[in-house]
Amino acid sequence: MHRLFQPLQREHVTMLLTLLTQGGQHEFDLLDLWDDPAVPTIKEKLALLLQIPGDKRALFMAHELKKLMAEPSMRGLEQVDASWIVQTLQSEEPRTIAVILISLPPNQLKSVIEKLPIELRKRLPPKDEMKSVVPQVVRSVRLAFEQRFAPMPVTVDKEFSFRDIIVLDPPELMFLLRSLGLEELAQAFVSVGRYALAELCKRLPREYAEELIAAVKRVKSGDAMELKSAQRFLGRVLTNFNDTDELSRKAGLYRLSKAMSIEQPPFLLAFYQRLPKAWGAQLESYIHKVQEMSETDEERARRLQDGVLRSVNEMAKTNQISQRYLEYPFAFHNGEVNG
Repeated sequence: MHRLFQPLQREHVTMLLTLLTQGGQHEFDLLDLWDDPAVPTIKEKLALLLQIPGDKRALFMAHELKKLMAEPSMRGLEQVDASWIVQTLQSEEPRTIAVILISLPPNQLKSVIEKLPIELRKRLPPKDEMKSVVPQVVRSVRLAFEQRFAPMPVTVDKEFSFRDIIVLDPPELMFLLRSLGLEELAQAFVSVGRYALAELCKRLPREYAEELIAAVKRVKSGDAMELKSAQRFLGRVLTNFNDTDELSRKAGLYRLSKAMSIEQPPFLLAFYQRLPKAWGAQLESYIHKVQEMSETDEERARRLQDGVLRSVNEMAKTNQISQRYLEYPFAFHNGEVNG
């Protein structure tokens, strides 16, 4: 899609172009009856398109509609972690699975194939047989398959806000979770005492233990609820973790769950899909627990979201993740914009 339409989803652009082909004010007024949070953005894009002279607008619309028809993806399936795709594929017939695999980009295809059960791979039709499948069939099967997943945001709009962490590449998300995990553990140890910290550090690799000690020294005293929340989590996981990666991941997911506790289901479903399925399920369970125990409120959640955003900004500045995110100003809930 043309960048003019960002950050709209494909179905929104299709609706917009369809309205424009009708061309009457009556059709435009139908937008007021559509219960969708994207409507204000659609109206904004409509106003921009109406500023283009008629002949040029018609050519532009025809070109965009043609591109939309040719695009293999409607809902950002390429952003979904392979583990989710594999689980969903297992309920399909082998020939249908093969058609869906044909439609995947190479990197995603490799990850999906590696995770497919061996017995299922053996049942797939030969590659030579699949060469005869016509493109229209591949596209139709692919589009039907995509409907089984939540739509995935794939671009950043004018500013990088908390929700835009969903566009981070998987290794970058893993790095972010590790950083957030250190913050959560450090928060828990602020008032627990040096002895408890020293005992945990004995169970950790030296490098990670040193990072945790440094993180504890950086922590400023937060409010009582945040401290208690971190300490309750620490008490639950310390007695049952197998390695440092698991401890760090769980702590990172828990901190993220408190930041995400005020988000709406469409975004949460999409974000779960960005993670390996087991991790997405763990994040979902943490969010439910945080909400049930009232471990945070809207103000705290927004403060935590700003903290996550600062972590992303700092990691980009230090080249720990891609610096391309610095092309956007970072927008925080308190009105601060870091550009």
